[in-house]
Amino acid sequence: MNYYGLSALFNGITSTVLGIFVLSRDIKNKTYQTYFAFSLTVSIWSYYYFIWLNQTTAASALFWTRALNAGSVLTAVAYFHHVTHFIGKTK
Repeated sequence: MNYYGLSALFNGITSTVLGIFVLSRDIKNKTYQTYFAFSLTVSIWSYYYFIWLNQTTAASALFWTRALNAGSVLTAVAYFHHVTHFIGKTK
């Protein structure tokens, strides 16, 4: 276990808790829902990053690297969706 892994785990836990907290304020608010989706994708990426750093074989490390890349693509989409709702540019 290294410090990079611990920081990824801390980031994942913090993103998860913050997303749940924001969503619990008003579950029907679209801006809160999109922020929750964004924080969920960040936390998924962080958990995959943590798992990737703790692998012992090259094959499993490659699998988790590909999984965290999928999470990073979803993060960009969720961020764009949240920002458009936040600034009111949705149809």
